[in-house]
Parts: sequence; structure tokens; C-alpha cells
Amino acid sequence: MSESRVLLLALLTAIGCRVGIGLGERLPARSQFGVLSGLAILGLALWLAIVANRQLLVISVVLTSAVLLGTSAGQAYRPLSSQIYSGTAKLVTDPKPTTNGWRAEVRLASGKRLILNGAGFAADPLRVATAGMSVQIEGTIRPILPSSWSRSRHLVGRLSLTEVSVVSGPPFYQRPSEWLRSVVISGADLVDPGTRNLYLGLVIGDDRFQPLSQRAQFRQAGLSHLLAVSGQNVAFVLLVLGPLLRRLGLTGRLGLTFLALGVFALATRLEPSVLRATATAGIAAWSVAIGRRSRGLRTLGLAVTVLILIDPMLVYSVGFILSVSASLGILLLGPSIVRRLALPRWIAEPLAVTLAAQLGVAPLLIAVFGPLSLVSVPANVMAGWAAGAVMTLGLTSGVVAGFLPTSLGRLVQFPAGLLVEWIARVAALGSRLPAPALGPAAAIVLLAGCITIWHVRGRQTLFASFIRSVAVIGLGLLWITNVPNPPQERALLRGGGQWWPPTTQTPSVLIVSSVADGRLVDSLVQQRVLTIDLVVLERGSRSNGALLGQLGEVAGLGLVVAPPDHRAIGATRLKKPIQIRVGQEQWLEIRPGDGGLSVELRQP
Repeated sequence: MSESRVLLLALLTAIGCRVGIGLGERLPARSQFGVLSGLAILGLALWLAIVANRQLLVISVVLTSAVLLGTSAGQAYRPLSSQIYSGTAKLVTDPKPTTNGWRAEVRLASGKRLILNGAGFAADPLRVATAGMSVQIEGTIRPILPSSWSRSRHLVGRLSLTEVSVVSGPPFYQRPSEWLRSVVISGADLVDPGTRNLYLGLVIGDDRFQPLSQRAQFRQAGLSHLLAVSGQNVAFVLLVLGPLLRRLGLTGRLGLTFLALGVFALATRLEPSVLRATATAGIAAWSVAIGRRSRGLRTLGLAVTVLILIDPMLVYSVGFILSVSASLGILLLGPSIVRRLALPRWIAEPLAVTLAAQLGVAPLLIAVFGPLSLVSVPANVMAGWAAGAVMTLGLTSGVVAGFLPTSLGRLVQFPAGLLVEWIARVAALGSRLPAPALGPAAAIVLLAGCITIWHVRGRQTLFASFIRSVAVIGLGLLWITNVPNPPQERALLRGGGQWWPPTTQTPSVLIVSSVADGRLVDSLVQQRVLTIDLVVLERGSRSNGALLGQLGEVAGLGLVVAPPDHRAIGATRLKKPIQIRVGQEQWLEIRPGDGGLSVELRQP
């Protein structure tokens, strides 16, 4: 089968699963209609394929299987109703800290997956728990609103925890991966505390303790894929094992490759991008072992097809789709870009990979997450090599450092610490640079302008010069008009904030509402709000206090006022009403009251 047909097969598999899931969710839970229809279609497809040719047979069988498996998955996805639950469950993810407790995904004995939320002392046993452990839980199950995210995670409800206790550790097959995580975490303890969480995210994808401010900066700089494991990590695992693999025979090489891929996939909690890279690497290793070396596009298409058939809900996973899109961009566009860049190969290749990957994921990023900053290309070039080095060091010297005396271990980890600090500084700088953020229309105009300039390059005719001039001027205007700036008028910010811009006579004011969340940090970074003269916390809760600390990481804060009973470090208790002038003849009256501060806009 040609590469184009393998890619078409992967696309048809995804479409078939999506159609099947939609059909399954509309059928009664115990209806056999989907199964019987699938079998009937399968029989018809087989007969048509046998009459036609072998390739059509394969495509027909896979497509029909995709519809059938998707229908089964859709029927199995049924959000639970409200109920009291008491029983055992298995942790699917590592517990993640929240403002007042812990959160994790669990799988009940029935196979249903829930998102578990625990607060206060009741959730304390989750502090030392890890994925794979069995826990005894009691709590209340509530329905979950079906969405692409909940479907991709197989989540059918939310469980509010009242009591939890650890029953047993991870299963035996997960113990090698837990050992790998433990030694990497031991090595991370020897890195500077300010960069430890980023180090763990780069090496094994443990992003539980990464602050909101750092995530917002990486997201705005186009480096968010570095905060958790990706397909690149799998490539570096095989790179580290390369010297050993070359000394083994064919059977030993294949066995060790599969073992390493399995252990690393479990250690990184089977993230969708790692699954894609693991399946791709496994198929490539198998094709070499049987003497049929497979090219990149064919291997990618086969890996995507197999994974979607195993788990049809992957068609809803944004991380999986982004990973596939980035790989397609690199395979399809990377070689062509390298040939056209008049640069030394050691510069052209990483730049081409970055450009190709960004072009591959740009449409989806813009559609799902909004405008895409152009700073992502230089930021990835500056940070990508360092991220690769950290991944390699983390799986080699970082593992060794965990067994060494503390002083010697810190010395071994010193280079990795410097590289992590460099990556963090690139993200912080990139998030503040005045680079344009492009939406769908601006991205199309930019692509058209670049293609035009490239097409007429080197031509000395008057018409070509005119076209080049128009394109350059257009791109310049595009750059200027799409640079994000702080709102120049009163604005409601995503995440629960209200912004008043500064003038020559009035300060900038940010009102943090009682229901504000981490999206407010993202909003400030996206809008390039670098300084805030006055911050008003409507509530003095612990969550608002923690959010204030994250706001201070991305913007310079002036005076912060909070209720008399606040828990925000660095805030001033407001005991009497005050008035702050904002805009032309407008005043904000801030009054302390029961439970918080009230803010009213007054005009004389």
C-alpha cells in the first residue's frame, strides 16, 4: 500500500470511529443494533473487497471495524447519575494538588472512569499516592457534562470525596516504570527548587506542581509542548539506549526496544502524544526486524490507525491530534524547507523542523486555543535544543545523580539545571515580546504574503519588484496591527477579572472577582499586561491569595487591597471605604463588608 493510501486509511479510520461513536451514543445502552449492523456491513464489505482487490479488502475491513468499535465505545460512554458511592477504585493519574485539596482520575471496579476531587484532611492520603494504586473511597458521584475532553479521557462523572485510604500499590507490570520515575524524581531533588518542576515536566512529564504563571508564559511563547512529555521524549529514550542496542542481536534489539518503550510509556502515564510516538517507534523497529524498512509517513499512518482502533475516543483528544499534525508537518514539509534555506545544515535542520511542526499544528491551535503568537518559531529554535539536552541528561546523568552523595549529585545535575533555567528565561522573554498574535484571517494573509515573496524572489522585473514591495508592506502592517496590547478601555478579562487602563491622571486597576481562576493569569499574559498599579481582591480566600501570587509572577503589582480577613501574602487590609478615580469623571468606590469587598462604579 502506498504512503498516500496508508494516510487515507488512517483518516478513514478516524472518521469511521467518530461516526460510530455518534451512532453509539444515540442508541440505547444495551441495544444490539450497532453490533448487528456492523457485522452486516462487514460481511458486505468483505464480499465487495474480495471481488475487487486486496487493498480494498484491507480498507473495507478497517473502516467497518472502526465504525463497529466506535459504536461500541459510544454505547459504553454513558454519564452516571447522582449517587452515593463506597468501594474500591484504581488511580488512573497521579493526584494533582488544587487550591484546597487534591484531584485525580480513578477507575471504578465497574470500569467507569471518574474525576475525583478531595478537599481538606479527607484527601490527605492522596498526597503520597501514585497512578496504579488501589484506593478505598467514599463520596458522592455527580453527572459530568459530555465534552470532547471528557470523552477523550473516558470520564463519565465527578466524585466528591468524603474519605479515602490506600489499599495496595501499583500492579507488578507497572513497577519498573515506577522505579524509573522514583530515580528521576530523586535526581530532580538535586536541581534548584525554582526549576525542579520544569525539569520533571521535561523528562517524565510530571507537570502537577508547575505554577500557573509558568504555564501561561510557556503557552504564550509557543513552548507549552515542552511542559509535558511528547513524542520527542520517546526519540531521546531510544537515543540514550542507542549504544546498547547496537551491541545486541536482532532479537535482543527488538525486545529491548519494546521493553524500553513500554516502561517509558507507563512512566509518563500513557499520554496521547507519547502513545503516538511509542506506536510509531514500535512499528518502525518491527519493520526493520522483518527486513521491510518503513518510511515515516507509512509508519505514522499505521500507528494512528492501530491506536484509534484500540481506543476510538482518541479522535477527541486534542493532544493526540496535535502530535499527529506536528509529525505530518515535519515529514511532509521539513525536507523541502531544509533544501530552500540558504543556511548551514546544522542551523537549517532544527529551524526547518520547528517551522514544519508549527505549520502542521497552526490551524488546530488557532481553531482551539485562539490567536497564535509568531514568537513561537524563534522561541522553539532557542529552547528546543536545550529541552532535548535536558531530556537526555535526565535519563542518564540525572538517574545516576539520584544514587550519589548530595554534593556530588548537585555537581552532576548542574548542567541540566542551567539548561532548564535557560528554557524558563526564553519562555518568560518570549511571552513579553511585542510579537503579533494571528487569528485565522491574519494567518492566511501571512501565508499568502510569504508565498508571494518566495515565488518572485530573485526576479528583477518591474512587476516582480512591485509585488515584493506590496507584500512586504502588507506583512509590515499585519505585524503592527496584530501585536497584542493591554486593553485601552474598561474590559472584562477571561478568568474573572475586570481591567481599568491607566491614563496620565489615573492608575491601572485590576479587580479580581470572588470566582476568579487561573485563566486570569493567561489573560494578563496574552494581553501583555506587564504592570498593575492597584489590585482589588473581592474575596480574601486561600484560592484568591494563591492566585495573587501567580499574578505577581507575570506582572509587576503595585498596591493590593483585600478584605480584613484575607489570606493573601503582601495584601493590605482595607478597613475603611476608599474611592479610586478611573477614566473621565468615573470613580470606583471600594467598601469592606461581610465576606469581602464590594466595588461600585460611581459618576458624579
